[in-house]
Amino acid sequence: MVKNALDSCVTPNDVIQVDHGNETARGSLCIWGKLAPNANTLKGHLLQFVKNDESKQNICLNDQMLKILQTTAVYHSINQRQALALADQEQMVQIIPTLPFHTKYYHELTSITIPLLQKDRETILECLASVIPNTVKIWVILHLNPLQFRILREMEIKRIRSIVLDAIQFYSEGIRSCPIDNIDSRFYSNRSLAYIKICDYEHALNDAGSCIQIASESKGYYLKAFLFLNDRD
Repeated sequence: MVKNALDSCVTPNDVIQVDHGNETARGSLCIWGKLAPNANTLKGHLLQFVKNDESKQNICLNDQMLKILQTTAVYHSINQRQALALADQEQMVQIIPTLPFHTKYYHELTSITIPLLQKDRETILECLASVIPNTVKIWVILHLNPLQFRILREMEIKRIRSIVLDAIQFYSEGIRSCPIDNIDSRFYSNRSLAYIKICDYEHALNDAGSCIQIASESKGYYLKAFLFLNDRD
């Protein structure tokens, strides 16, 4: 099931292998970015299960586990956890000789260098970056009573909030993936604005301050001024 889910979405393999096209678009790895942490959690549970009962080791000797390990190796390398990334890759390499599968699948599993090359990591991060859809749905509302209108309004508010929370998640991943001494201040300024949109003013103010610390000439000042002028401290 996990392998099918990963195979059905755009993966880091796809965006690294091509130079142009939709696969490399900003936000094209959003689905993979949500699956990867879950794959890492599942891997931990499987390995713990096998550790407690060695007779169940065959559970981890299949193409599903190979796909999970490849995903988690890339996931850890993106977030600068290179020791964990290399450990997952080593486990994957140990399993590969025990299974019969097509050469094409072998190349797919081993095509990404771990630790990630800088250019590959930058490409993946760009495709993981959150985007807000550029298409706006226009509701045509006819003959609605006040209750129906309120329900539609609440549904739309929840939809927008979900988009903003996704944006916050990806900005947070971007911050964690940057070297401590070289964080892009735009991650903080954009996340601050996202927090404002969901009325989380405390975190918005903190991010505006972090933005200013990194880049003295930044829109962090505008965000902080907005919060203070509107008594959002």
